[in-house]
Amino acid sequence: MSLLKSFCKSSSSIIALLTCKRGIWIFRIFSNTIGINIEALRKNGVPDTNISKLIMRKPGILSREAEEFQKVVEEVKEMGFDPNSPMFTHGVCAILGMKQNKWISKVAVFKSFGLSDGEINTLFVKQPMVMAQSEEKIRRALDFFLNKMKWSVDRILNNPVILLLSIEKRVVPRCFVIEQVIGEGLVKKVSFLKALTMAEAKFLSDFVMKYQEDIPGLTQMYQKKIGVL
Repeated sequence: MSLLKSFCKSSSSIIALLTCKRGIWIFRIFSNTIGINIEALRKNGVPDTNISKLIMRKPGILSREAEEFQKVVEEVKEMGFDPNSPMFTHGVCAILGMKQNKWISKVAVFKSFGLSDGEINTLFVKQPMVMAQSEEKIRRALDFFLNKMKWSVDRILNNPVILLLSIEKRVVPRCFVIEQVIGEGLVKKVSFLKALTMAEAKFLSDFVMKYQEDIPGLTQMYQKKIGVL
């Protein structure tokens, strides 16, 4: 319990952790496997603040067998992850949370679109959650950006967050609106990346509501695209 207290900032955090679905199980193993794995992270330079977030977010990951956990921590470090970055623990979670055959299948999807091992590694280091997406989602996203939008691989590598966005609910509807606005000559140039990642309220204000009088039915078309109508 003392180790648990050292990572949870308040009593309410401890209560929240112990009353979650697997709280009793977490308490029972905390001083054993989890304690060993926490030390493995510390020895590799992961700050306690990031370890605390991992405990609260994914305590189950820290319960993995110590030898396996240590091996993955070293693997993530060798990939180029910075131990001081929150992305380091995200990388550990991504690898430990996936069976090897699934990992291999997802890598194969990226390679089918021409990405090299080095480029896939770069993508993973910049945004580990990319590998948590389903194979089908990865395939649809790469097909849309590389084939339809004609983006370069480098552009995706520099902005990996776009692979986390919903193609159906966000990417396609917003690209449709932007293409309409550009097609009508209302704007000369638009940053697709900025438009795709901005909050919904801002996108509606900057691209839909702003031009709804210039393009009759734009609001309704957008709502239909995102599934509101």
